[in-house]
Amino acid sequence: MAIRIIYIWFVSFLFECSFGLQGCNQTIEAIQGSSKLVRSPYINYESLGKSLVCWYNIRIKPSLLELNIEVDFDSFNVGKLVDNNCLGGHIQVLDSKYEAVNDELGYHCGEIRQPKKIIRQTNAMLLVFTVQNISDDLEWKFSVSALSKEDLPERYGSHPQFFPGKVGAIVDGTYCETVFQDCREQNCYVQSPGFPGVYPRGVSCRYYLSTKAPLIRMYTEGLYWNSFNVDARRCEGYFGCDFRQLSDECPYDYVSVYDGLDEYSPLIAKFCGTGVFPRSIIGTSNRMFVEFISSRHGPLQNTGFDFKITSSPSPEKIYNRTCNQVIQSGQLNGKGEGTLLSIEHWYKPGTNCTYLLQGSATQVVRLYFMKMKINNRDYIKESNETCGEYLVIYDSFWPDPNKIIKAFCNTLAISEQRVDYISTGPHMLVNFVSNTGSYAGSSIYYWAIFDFHETESEGEKVGNTLCDEVFTRKVGRINSPRNTLIYSNPNKNVMCKFTVEADSLQFRRISLLLEFTNFVEANQDCKNCVSKANDYLTIQDESSKPGPCHSSCVNLKSVQEFISSGPRLDITMAINKDRATQNYLNRKAPIFQAMYSFLHPSVCGPVQIVANNSGYLVFPDKRNLKLEAEDVYCIWDLFTKPRVLVQFTIGNKTFYEEDCMKHSITLSSSVDESEKFLEECGKSRSKTNVVQIPGTKNNGHIKLKVKMKNLNVGKFQLSWIYAAK
Repeated sequence: MAIRIIYIWFVSFLFECSFGLQGCNQTIEAIQGSSKLVRSPYINYESLGKSLVCWYNIRIKPSLLELNIEVDFDSFNVGKLVDNNCLGGHIQVLDSKYEAVNDELGYHCGEIRQPKKIIRQTNAMLLVFTVQNISDDLEWKFSVSALSKEDLPERYGSHPQFFPGKVGAIVDGTYCETVFQDCREQNCYVQSPGFPGVYPRGVSCRYYLSTKAPLIRMYTEGLYWNSFNVDARRCEGYFGCDFRQLSDECPYDYVSVYDGLDEYSPLIAKFCGTGVFPRSIIGTSNRMFVEFISSRHGPLQNTGFDFKITSSPSPEKIYNRTCNQVIQSGQLNGKGEGTLLSIEHWYKPGTNCTYLLQGSATQVVRLYFMKMKINNRDYIKESNETCGEYLVIYDSFWPDPNKIIKAFCNTLAISEQRVDYISTGPHMLVNFVSNTGSYAGSSIYYWAIFDFHETESEGEKVGNTLCDEVFTRKVGRINSPRNTLIYSNPNKNVMCKFTVEADSLQFRRISLLLEFTNFVEANQDCKNCVSKANDYLTIQDESSKPGPCHSSCVNLKSVQEFISSGPRLDITMAINKDRATQNYLNRKAPIFQAMYSFLHPSVCGPVQIVANNSGYLVFPDKRNLKLEAEDVYCIWDLFTKPRVLVQFTIGNKTFYEEDCMKHSITLSSSVDESEKFLEECGKSRSKTNVVQIPGTKNNGHIKLKVKMKNLNVGKFQLSWIYAAK
């Protein structure tokens, strides 16, 4: 800058010698707390029409504080701005310590009618006034002072000593390339150079912004003409000096905002003029890039911009972070549900986002909104459509207009929280469309929960019932309903009946192995298992005798076997309506699980044998071998004379090998089947077994069980007689 000052001084010295004008070419000391007034030189008749170069070298008085130079213009009328060129004269403000940077700085010209400020964070500044043709209206008047950071809260905040990085770090060798790192709330001020004063001419400023957490958010505060005023006016006057409204058509000065690291990232918007600036601009990550360009020639008018940087919270466990996604049930990784959130960052007009929720072939999809509301957003583009933005749920894998479950519009009131939307098949499509675009997320704000529910059942579903099933296969598994949507806000207790029914011509009994119950335990009415206040499960066959019952008071922990007295049994599960949703809607584990098998095929004959008198039983009956010959399990109820000694003789056994897995004969008490009078697996197949059951243990009902892997492996004869009275 020293060489530049010498050159300017020489030119201005020649002017002073020729015309004798005084007041130019001064070195001014800027002092905090006082100001130095400077006026343009007096114009005499002889100087009219001549050229002029006048400079002022401003220096800050040495201080322990980090000070700024402030130049307050009360009047300024130098040259004219025609199109984008200063004609007839200008002022150049040189404040960089780098000569190459000063070579790029531009010129101010024209007239001001209101006070204007130039503020620079520097220790030295050179003002150079150049006039090609002196006229009698040439004028400038300004005062010079020094300001501390505390004197400029608009630029540095209220406590600059605690937040030295608010205005970023300027890259060495540049005028205004600035880096902001890890911005937090009220911690980063992104401003045009010299804000809140008039910004310099001929600059290209690059701002690299980052926050600790996504999503990065840029916003303005206060009156819009104070926070954004870029090329809003090219002159000040009563005629022909209109304000440029906020626009993206910017021929001279402008600000460009990019979504990412640099200018190669997607362009969010380009701004110039003044007006209601977007309240927020939210990026898609934790980085944003801002570029500010001012033309080389321009007025001494506009103050630039003042942006604040923070981050907008972004939940981690959401599934629609990108615009178009397929979300499969397996992606939940065992978790019961997933989350969809409305778009929280900027997006372009014409955005069309689809989220396909895809279950397995046997699943349906449920979606409901925890929260939904209409927000006022700053749109990128106005729309003439009734719905500038809308959200549609389809019962399909594509936007089928014939399968719309529900549609929401940003111009209509919304009150659809906690309503279940359920697909009829394994697909549901959520489609968001915006004709307007947005700087800061969707105008239809929503927080949606989705999950997948199995509809496949082990048995055959009973029509016109909520969850009843019928089981007719020989062997099978029974579970509580996989489709837990039946527990969603029921208006009465949930009742499910599982009927196991054999063909009585082929099988006459059913074995049920209840493996466990898994109710949410609660002490309601533990004295009465089938109370409406309880969750419970009952097993009942065709007899009038009540079967087992298990309630939410105490769960079944070990396997329990139940043998029916006939070819049918019913399992009834009841869930209290007041606890159904909370306890079971999002629960994937079954409430109970059981295995069943059909027993006592026709080869076994009747299930009941009246044994009041002496008699015998031969098994198998060769005449019925064609009916069932594999895995035979027969259970007879022998009704004997009670309280009388009865003697059973088992003979003519021809079991080929000793193997309890293949064949066995068991006589036991009907009251306690663990009390076995006889258990024979072939160990004494060549001998006759004689068993006496005393009257004290003969309650008149004896169980006889026979298991045979194959009827061809052997046979036996059972006879019984009573002791003489």
